[in-house]
Amino acid sequence: MPKSIVLSTENLNHYGTWLPVSGARLENFRKNPVMFYDHNTYKMPIGHWENIRVENARIIADPVFDEKDEEAKQVKRKWENGDINGGSLGVDIITLSEDPLMLKHGQRRPTVTEYEVYEGSITPLPNNTDCLTLRRGGLQLSSNKSTEAIDMILPEIKPTHKMKKIALKLGLAEEATEDQIIAKVEGLLSTEKNHVVLKKFVDAQAADLDTEAKEAYDSLKEKDPENAIRVLKLGRKQPPAETTDTPEKEEKMTVSELLKQSLSRTKDNKNEIDTESFDYLQKNDPAKLVNLRRTDPAKFQKLVDDHTARKQRKT
Repeated sequence: MPKSIVLSTENLNHYGTWLPVSGARLENFRKNPVMFYDHNTYKMPIGHWENIRVENARIIADPVFDEKDEEAKQVKRKWENGDINGGSLGVDIITLSEDPLMLKHGQRRPTVTEYEVYEGSITPLPNNTDCLTLRRGGLQLSSNKSTEAIDMILPEIKPTHKMKKIALKLGLAEEATEDQIIAKVEGLLSTEKNHVVLKKFVDAQAADLDTEAKEAYDSLKEKDPENAIRVLKLGRKQPPAETTDTPEKEEKMTVSELLKQSLSRTKDNKNEIDTESFDYLQKNDPAKLVNLRRTDPAKFQKLVDDHTARKQRKT
């Protein structure tokens, strides 16, 4: 006989959004765990829930039917017979987010990041097809139900969130217009073309270097262009002392010494990178950020606050 029902999971539901389990406020629901049939809260409850718990990013509970209520007895009979398997939560939305880190593939509406649970229903057609009666550790299949009422609560995500992300990546304000974004991109493309032309010229100048200097230049030109140019100057034939504009200290430094200096500088720069910062994780390990937001919201919020403070200092 089935015992437990999944009331909520973190998968996308029929409305095109999802509810992180970490955002559920369950205290009041645990104090007053009313159970309705198909969210008919205008009717009397048909029972209550026990053993409300969170397991594997799912909210699960055990239904207890009112055996003296005729509707409850009918629903229980169909539940035990396998005709009704779905579960669903009634929630009040507290906060929404269009943060790209919180969006799933195919999502159409903002993520419900925080919500108050006020009831749980047994239903034949849950909006989340994973919210079903547990039988022997497996999930029974079910279909969705649709409603237009959700349009009044959750707006559709506008495609502009993609433009906001692009604008921020380009160093613009998130409200930048399409023309401003295009102008920035054109400027970057023009700069890149100039960079390519200049790089070809400098590489051509390095073709006449001796073997040691050429190897040093090749190893430095991408990661340390400043010292690569110095190698290029040292490796080429020097003009007479009275006409050279190269600092005396640089003339006395050998190519090998320059290479060692650059390697040391590169190592120090790598050590200075904060691999736990919001910027670094956003670019290199966004999944870790998402997981941190679920498991340690206080630490996540500190990263966000530090990131915001750095941006404000720059502006």
